[in-house]
Amino acid sequence: MASRTYEQDADDVSGARFIPATQRPDGTWRKPRRVRDGYVPQEEVPLYESKGKQFKARQSTGLPVGMPPEMAIEGKKKKKTTTIQPIPGMIINLRDIETLEDKIKSGVVNNPDKDQKEKLSKKIEIIKEIESLELHDS
Repeated sequence: MASRTYEQDADDVSGARFIPATQRPDGTWRKPRRVRDGYVPQEEVPLYESKGKQFKARQSTGLPVGMPPEMAIEGKKKKKTTTIQPIPGMIINLRDIETLEDKIKSGVVNNPDKDQKEKLSKKIEIIKEIESLELHDS
């Protein structure tokens, strides 16, 4: 492989550049090679990339087509909400009770069934249990 350092020919008035002679592994020598202005060695030539490959690389941002990245960042910030950690062993989730109450208030659920009524009746017990656990931890 040719050396990437070019040397100026001291004897030549035109200032031509060349790649100096190198020794092969078997001990023989390669001739020095003259290099024209603007020459780029084969190893330094960038690989050809088709228009389709370039287009796909630009589109692989993971965003929907036409969506600006700033808008996606705002959407991710809004998704982060604080979540209540459930108590181990707790069968009924307090969040379920609160969403059920909201549905009843908004009119989505007009007649709660037996299980839903039972869930609503246990809300006070669950709140007391949570408060007692918080006092224990403090």
